[in-house]
Amino acid sequence: MPVPSPMPPLAAAPPMRGAGLRDRRPTRGDWLRFSASVVTALALAGGVALLVEREREPPVLAAHRAFAAGLRSSTMLPATSLARLPDLAGAGLTLAQSQRVAGGIYAGYRGPGRCRLGLWSGPRDGLPPRQVPGSRVALISRGGDMLWLAAGGDVDPRRFSRMAMALQLGGLPEDALCPE
Repeated sequence: MPVPSPMPPLAAAPPMRGAGLRDRRPTRGDWLRFSASVVTALALAGGVALLVEREREPPVLAAHRAFAAGLRSSTMLPATSLARLPDLAGAGLTLAQSQRVAGGIYAGYRGPGRCRLGLWSGPRDGLPPRQVPGSRVALISRGGDMLWLAAGGDVDPRRFSRMAMALQLGGLPEDALCPE
């Protein structure tokens, strides 16, 4: 004789109906809120990545980019601090800005039109990069210091090379970097 089971077999539960229950499947509004959250998180991550990248930019390059972009700086060092910089008036350039950067001095020069030249004089350990996209760059050794010249890509390469060569030889440029 079979032993009766203490519990009856489970039957399928009837669907529950009630005013307090709702469908748990995501609605269109749920998906829109989720999408907005993902877009916001990606935008914040992109912004942080851009800020971190800017922080890694060498200080001399940051000073040069600000000067080349035309951002005004009221920084001008006293004449005694500028004595170690070459006089570029013979190249048609006037000193527009100077500041202490990375253990050296950065000077921004303006010429006719949109002509801009950045010059940094300082120790080898603060040396900016040799290549700057969209610019011409020259490195010149002067005793224990280095000169870093950077001009926009619109500057004539031969004139820029002649200026760098004159400074390398210890002289001063005689012809204008940017003709009028």
